[in-house]
Amino acid sequence: MPEETKRRRLSIFDVDQTLVHSYGSLAHAWKTLFEDELSDTNYKKLSRDEKDRLIHLSYSKFADETHPNPEVIQKLNEARTSGTHIVIVSGRHEDILGPTKKLLRRFDIRYDEIMLKPHGIKAYDFKLAKASEISMRIGPNSTEIYDDLDYVLDGVHRLLRGSTELKPYIVRNGTPYPYNPI
Repeated sequence: MPEETKRRRLSIFDVDQTLVHSYGSLAHAWKTLFEDELSDTNYKKLSRDEKDRLIHLSYSKFADETHPNPEVIQKLNEARTSGTHIVIVSGRHEDILGPTKKLLRRFDIRYDEIMLKPHGIKAYDFKLAKASEISMRIGPNSTEIYDDLDYVLDGVHRLLRGSTELKPYIVRNGTPYPYNPI
């Protein structure tokens, strides 16, 4: 079949709370840094630098507390088997690319590209920019996106609407559900 008539497919996956459950590593890092229990209230009080330090510590020192998310990994493997281009786009900082790749290898998560955000950019802005960039470069007929944040899925929907058949999935407690953007 000629290349131009092939159906091009793209799947974009987030890492934390999507492909893997990493809350355990974050809780251990919190206890190490602050000798207190992690909660939404005390996390929100942190400065951006403190959050960065906490997240970096959790991903580099407590990776053993991270567990695979089998249902989402199965979706990735099914897409990969069907010839879909797989891209990991994460709000993790680019300076922990090594530990992130090691974690993905540990759970046998295979992908075509991986993109982690640089410092100074919000994860939301980074994910939207990369989804748009990848979509323009690959020109897919169909795009699936898996994330645990509904506002990321809403943003990607607004950005790519009309340019590709978009299939967003929200991941809750390890299960991907079809998501209807706002």
